Amino acid sequence: MDQQALDQSGLGLVRLVSRHLGCLVVNYQCMENGTATGIERAASFSGFFVEILDRWSFATAGHVFHDADVGLETLRLANRIQITGVRIFDGFGSDAIVPHPTLMTPDDLQGYSIDEGTRGLDFALIPLRDLYVDSFRANGIAPFQPRHWTGEVDGTRFAVALLGFPEEDKVYPTAGDDFDGSVRASLVWVLPCDLPPGSPVREYPMFTGRIPTERPASPVGLSGGPVLEFYRLKDGQVMYRLLGLQSIWWTHSRIVHVCTMSAVVRHLREQLDELAANLGDAT
Repeated sequence: MDQQALDQSGLGLVRLVSRHLGCLVVNYQCMENGTATGIERAASFSGFFVEILDRWSFATAGHVFHDADVGLETLRLANRIQITGVRIFDGFGSDAIVPHPTLMTPDDLQGYSIDEGTRGLDFALIPLRDLYVDSFRANGIAPFQPRHWTGEVDGTRFAVALLGFPEEDKVYPTAGDDFDGSVRASLVWVLPCDLPPGSPVREYPMFTGRIPTERPASPVGLSGGPVLEFYRLKDGQVMYRLLGLQSIWWTHSRIVHVCTMSAVVRHLREQLDELAANLGDAT
């Protein structure tokens, strides 16, 4: 499918998959000598809802928490920020009823996260309490499930795309505003490509692609967004699969690296096996 045809179909595809999409918003204050200073600020991150081991979680990039310079957990542990509020916007799907976010607590951010891009791992899973799951489900949210990333597809892949919230399209509230700001979901086409010569071999292989368009100009805000494969089935219907989540974007070459769902599931299984082995040794 050529670029013009893809662009024309993009809006319909966004509507098709946005019921899985969420935008994590974290409010914080900067800290100095253990004291909060200045006004409350907000940061937002792309992500999606996923069901793994029969449990709903919100997924985003691991470096959202562990980036050496701006990761939320990095800054919190260094006493440089105090997280004051957490919410997830979930009203992007065609079945959404309520446009307002679901409010959570800072403690709800506790989950499993890893930022080891050199190994091919860069993801975070935030488990969701039943109360939140009920709210998300009532607002038309459906999580990605294993059927979205396992099994064979009897069709032809015609496109790969990243779905998320570019920073350049966000509007943040300022002091005194009585609104939450605004975000807009964007579908960014990705052309599969080979790794550049001399690239390291990762323990968990990542998907590599190139952004063929000039927008968005910056990768900021898109990390953690779902990367999807679109297939044309033999009966003419379109289906999609969850390839993984956006991890690395090289701005000049517009090359992206994707932490795949196969890597996420494999790593989690290895962690569970290791835990079971350690518990067995302890007995």
